[in-house]
Amino acid sequence: MRQLKFRAWNIRTKQMEECYDLYWFEGNYVHQNGDNDFIIQQFTGIKDCNGTEIYEGDLIDFEVMIGYQEWETVHNQEVVYTEDHGMFSFGEDEWSMCDYIRHDTIKVVGNAYERNAEQST
Repeated sequence: MRQLKFRAWNIRTKQMEECYDLYWFEGNYVHQNGDNDFIIQQFTGIKDCNGTEIYEGDLIDFEVMIGYQEWETVHNQEVVYTEDHGMFSFGEDEWSMCDYIRHDTIKVVGNAYERNAEQST
């Protein structure tokens, strides 16, 4: 069974928060109105080469096949959920686990929300 896990970027404090259970959402009034201080991110069900869980909004590096046995490293690709395809994809090119990606090279290198918070200061 797929494990459903979430975390949340707190817009006010500019910090990531773990959502340990449904009471976290209730205690932070996340479900009661559309105007709240959190951006919810879902666990993809995938871990990187170091065992780090990969969530929406994470930035990842990985190697992808670009020719016959020719690999290229792709950097800082944001993990997003693509509604059109019903799957998580990486970056503007919408790389996915279905593409010729070396899974053992996927590495979380940051988070888009933390990066944006650092750039705005």
